[in-house]
Amino acid sequence: MLRTARTSAMMACTVLLNQISGALTSAAEEVRAKYRGTTSEARANAMVYSRPFGDPSDPVVATLRTLKRLGTRDRFLSGEITETDAELAIIVSTHAPKFLDVNSVGTAVAYQQLVPFGDNPERMESEATFAALASVVPVPASSGKTNRHRLSRGGDRQANSALCGIVLTRMSADSRTREYVANRTEDGPGKKGNLPLPQTLCRP
Repeated sequence: MLRTARTSAMMACTVLLNQISGALTSAAEEVRAKYRGTTSEARANAMVYSRPFGDPSDPVVATLRTLKRLGTRDRFLSGEITETDAELAIIVSTHAPKFLDVNSVGTAVAYQQLVPFGDNPERMESEATFAALASVVPVPASSGKTNRHRLSRGGDRQANSALCGIVLTRMSADSRTREYVANRTEDGPGKKGNLPLPQTLCRP
């Protein structure tokens, strides 16, 4: 449930940032200059504390008032995301603390993995069933003289995304993973054709 609320808030934030960018793109030069060169966060904060006044029929005043409302909404959603993250961190650290000890696994990755696996405990009988649920089962995709595999497109996509984040981080930060990838790359056509298996990479 908490992940659902966070996902909704994140999607709304993305929409808001796009709306702010669109409003600034079509705004008068004096409005664009006011926020030029600032980060998204700094820009939203400046909009919250702005005090536009004047005739709302004036395009500049209307734009400034709209930006203030959008910035205020963005701040509210950001606070909601932070609060939800704190609650999720408590749950993960209480019920799956060893998972957080795995290299490259943070709170966000942990709960993205735990939710689909917790909803399907009957499928967690082996590494193979884990791989199937995480959409990383190698499926034969050979043709003619080409012998290759692709990853299954079934399973939980968010679990797959979290697992991909773990793999990519460990490929740059974990010596054992780098060694494994190097060995697999030497045996085949390259990294893309020899993706490391998650059950090897995700062991602590």
